[in-house]
Amino acid sequence: MMVLWEKDGLTQIEIAEKLFKDKTNIARMALNLEQKGFIRRISPENDRRSLLVYLTKEGQQLRSEIIPMAEKINDLFIQGISDDELNEMKRILSKICSNLTESFRR
Repeated sequence: MMVLWEKDGLTQIEIAEKLFKDKTNIARMALNLEQKGFIRRISPENDRRSLLVYLTKEGQQLRSEIIPMAEKINDLFIQGISDDELNEMKRILSKICSNLTESFRR
């Protein structure tokens, strides 16, 4: 959902790449979200093999409920951690992400 909140109308393959998940898992997740009414999947006219994923009104509204909760949880997680410590953690996590990205490209 967060990927679609950033950019709506992605293909399932694009979502899989952004989340480092395989296409089968994304297809299952999409089916589940579609059944719950949060997204809809549409085959574009020019490519019947791919599916574009769009948020429904309910999926868009969910953002206003989820983001504030996530922010509160993040605030709890970083309580008592200095800005320098957070910056160091971000630097290390960035390196880990780079390593993972390189690993998937091979």
